[in-house]
Amino acid sequence: MLSRTNTPMLYVTDSGGVAVRAFVLGSSAPPRVISVGKQPQGLVASPVVQLVYVANFADSSVSVIAAATNTVIKTIVQGIGSDPWPMVAHPDGSKVYVGNGAGAVAVISTATNSVVTTIATGISAAITSLAITPDGSILYANSGYSTQVAVIETSDGTLAATIQLGYNPGGMAVSPSGSQLYVCYYRMVTPPVSGSSVNVFDTSTNEQTASIEVGQLPLSVVFGPGGQCAYVTCEQSCQVNVIDVVQQKATATIPVGNTPVDIAIGPDGQHAYVSSILADGSTSISVIDLSTNQVTGTLPGGAGACEVAVLSVITPPANSKLVTAGLSCTFCPGPNPDHNYNFSACTLSVQNMNPVSYPPSDLSPWVSLDFYASTTNSPSSSEMKPLGDIPLLVDNLNPQASLAVNVAAERKGLFNMSRILMANPTELTVGESYYLYAQVRNDAGSIDTNCGTFSSEPFVYSL
Repeated sequence: MLSRTNTPMLYVTDSGGVAVRAFVLGSSAPPRVISVGKQPQGLVASPVVQLVYVANFADSSVSVIAAATNTVIKTIVQGIGSDPWPMVAHPDGSKVYVGNGAGAVAVISTATNSVVTTIATGISAAITSLAITPDGSILYANSGYSTQVAVIETSDGTLAATIQLGYNPGGMAVSPSGSQLYVCYYRMVTPPVSGSSVNVFDTSTNEQTASIEVGQLPLSVVFGPGGQCAYVTCEQSCQVNVIDVVQQKATATIPVGNTPVDIAIGPDGQHAYVSSILADGSTSISVIDLSTNQVTGTLPGGAGACEVAVLSVITPPANSKLVTAGLSCTFCPGPNPDHNYNFSACTLSVQNMNPVSYPPSDLSPWVSLDFYASTTNSPSSSEMKPLGDIPLLVDNLNPQASLAVNVAAERKGLFNMSRILMANPTELTVGESYYLYAQVRNDAGSIDTNCGTFSSEPFVYSL
């Protein structure tokens, strides 16, 4: 069996802009900036399907990012609803839940990346937090503008119960055992007094069993590995409180940047990542060592760092052989008035030359198909000029079997020639003839002409 590679990633929404930042944890490399919709707020990563979902608040849409390539593979609009924000993934990877401004929850199928149903929560205000039990049977939804928590059966979307609170709730989390629901006591309704506790509910009875004192304005909560500790961001106190779950009390306080917003536990289970807004208005990500409860470093935030999510990205083994062949393109003699580029469409095939089906067990089915241009059709790698890439789904491809790939011409299409040339058109010289080259990206990111294919005819590049 081929070995796999796991790359720990951190994703951060730039809520004041139109991007998500993807950090390779443990690397000094700058983050990859992934363009999404306007005001990306909510964020969730599903390790099962290796996809990252981003709720674009101002666009009323959800961007779907393939973690293997860190590229947007689809933007979902229909059925999302207005002002989407909180998100949570079903543990089995089959669904993603998105709360919206109408007090409803849209349910996305990860198989089709489309909304399959909408759940009425009974809350007449924007949904601001979601949580789900480890077995995926119960979904919890609340609103910071209401005083209720909706308890929803995920099997059929019915409202099983409503928990009445005397305050506006913040974030929620379900313990790894599934027996407890933690709800941040964010603010009293009348008078508007800041909350300073996390309240604990028994999930079997929906009754409150404890109230744990923390800092002012607790906003987000997450359980650590094993569930012995919970970590709470306190917006007004500029701190993270560490809760001992057995003792049901805060046992440590970790100072972080002004206005800590969200928190996530890293794939290694040894670090936490907290998005914060600093005193000067800039943003940063605090890195916390969970063994010492100390901040050991920071990562640069973007335009209003909001939510964070982590994912161990599974990449193909180094000796995987996915070979392209039969690259055929339709070229335009000059600028295409519809697309402003020289390509109309192209087709090719990807063949699995591994001795086992691709991908091997637990590997991501998404790969990156890279495109280059060259003045000859048998060049060295130094002659290659990078154009761009598209994400490609290669799922359960048997040994020696081939996958037909059709790259559409239309700009509106997901995999289109316009997108490829948009990436780096300055690499080409106007009036020069080029052959197109396509290859599935390997682990080294290097060009291997034994695995790629050239177009049979050149094209003349023109603006």
